Amino acid sequence: MFNEVDKIIVDAIEEAGLLHNSYLGSEHLLLAILRNEKLPITRLLNTYGMRYNKVRMDLIQLNYNYGFLSDNSGYSECVKQILHHCENGSSIIMEMMNIEECLGACILSQYAIPMEKVMN
Repeated sequence: MFNEVDKIIVDAIEEAGLLHNSYLGSEHLLLAILRNEKLPITRLLNTYGMRYNKVRMDLIQLNYNYGFLSDNSGYSECVKQILHHCENGSSIIMEMMNIEECLGACILSQYAIPMEKVMN
């Protein structure tokens, strides 16, 4: 049986495929979390305006306008670092917010999500 992080990873791999990416990046983890409306962290992110379709369009625009596309295969170094100590969607978001060189963190910063809200 999958735990929450396993489910997020499976969904993130699907998101990467939908975006025609050959790697798993923090942006895919973020989309996977946002598409699961049952997660408490998703409901919190939604209250700050982070909705799956809007964030997906933001990511597509960032990827193509600012050159964030990766030509790597497998998990990005950022994702490896994020997933190292994660137990649920909230801990994934917290880890993501602590990494500066991460597309997911770039998107999160645009929505001004307060870290203390994520930690609760």
